[in-house]
Formats: sequence, C-alpha cells, structure tokens
Amino acid sequence: MIRVAIDRDSADLQRLAELEFQSNDVEFVPATFMQFGQLLESAQVDAIVWDVDEAKGKLPPTAYSRPLSDAVHQHIGHANTQANLVARCDDDVFATVIERSLNTSRLLKIQQEVLAGKRVPSY
Repeated sequence: MIRVAIDRDSADLQRLAELEFQSNDVEFVPATFMQFGQLLESAQVDAIVWDVDEAKGKLPPTAYSRPLSDAVHQHIGHANTQANLVARCDDDVFATVIERSLNTSRLLKIQQEVLAGKRVPSY
C-alpha cells in the first residue's frame, strides 16, 4: 500500500492526488502542506502531490520528483491553468465592481506570459 499525504484544505492538490494514485492500493494520510516535507523525510508517507514552487527547498535531498502522469494531464487538460471567481449571484455591487475592474484581455495576456516563461507569477 502506498501512503500519500493529502491536504484536505487544498481542493486542487487533493483532487490531483486522487487522480494520480487512483489505480493504486493507496492510503491517504491527512496533513497540511507545511508537513509534507517532514512526513516524506520521516517515511510516514511514501508520496505527495505538491506545487513545484512550494516544494522547492522543502523536500529532503533523497526525494524523487516527477511531473504528474500523462493520464492525469489528459484528464485535467488545461483546467489547472484556469481559475474562477465565485460570488453570490444576488450581489449587484460586487458584480459591478468586478465587471469594471477586471480587464480580461490583460489577464489572459499575463497568463500567456507566465506560461511562456516570460513572466514570473505572483500571488
């Protein structure tokens, strides 16, 4: 059985871990992303699915890292490069603020620059 650390507070990483290990005999070990490196180093888990930028410098030197499987990439497509803003549908003030302040074409241009490696993302 493979023990995989999973952060239930991170819906995207949780779903990616479920997809990556769906065909294995797996036990998902509840953890926070802040515990991932320590759990891996102490052999309390065998694997994690973690954002590559977050994992830098936090993984033990013996850790092996690879991209998600082709099957997962085929399943999610470009879904992991998109985001949604969700709000109550009856909040007219919020809707007006977003419509007036969100420049979709600029946002998409920045997204393409990040994907092309021309811009470093910031959050």
